[in-house]
Amino acid sequence: WAYREHQGHVDQAVVAYRRIAGSATNATVKKQAEDLAWFHESRNNSLLSLYCRNETRIILDGRPLVIVGHPAKVVVVRVQLEPGHHALVLQAKPERYPDWVLAHLRTHHGTVLTHPNWRISYTYKGSWQRPGYDDSGWSVVGGHGIKGPPEVPFVYIEPNAYAFTISEADGLRARPDVRQEGKSFVVRHEFYLNGDSELHGAGL
Repeated sequence: WAYREHQGHVDQAVVAYRRIAGSATNATVKKQAEDLAWFHESRNNSLLSLYCRNETRIILDGRPLVIVGHPAKVVVVRVQLEPGHHALVLQAKPERYPDWVLAHLRTHHGTVLTHPNWRISYTYKGSWQRPGYDDSGWSVVGGHGIKGPPEVPFVYIEPNAYAFTISEADGLRARPDVRQEGKSFVVRHEFYLNGDSELHGAGL
């Protein structure tokens, strides 16, 4: 039904999600159906999908949301976003290759995706967790990103109903020399919701 929803059959999909949530005996299936139905209850409702091998702390507008890090699991967090200025930040601990962090924020105004044009720092200071922080001195991640994690030897990922979340976003990782030094890193991106139907910012 998630694919049918993306094809434009939203009302039918929402009815199906609610029916599945009410009858599912599998806890994972029930949660995914509930998440997808909840998304459509308000235009402020958003779904943040996270897929990271590195142990990664997720911060939205200065507020820590969750710590994730598993090569076979996508974690989805419900968030509510008012119109305005926002910052999505991923703070990752070092990990052996193949390492990656990936985020996909689905809003009613557009989608925010991890992308090689995000900013990255290994020596972050100040209020880097919050919107409005001046990260112009940070490097751009660059390159082509990591398409289609998981990577060998992690070739399995638990099935989920959040269509296109992994395929749309790029995985990001630290430079090889920094990985060898065992440094943590932060990637961040700022965006604007204008309250109508548009989302502004790079890496969308």
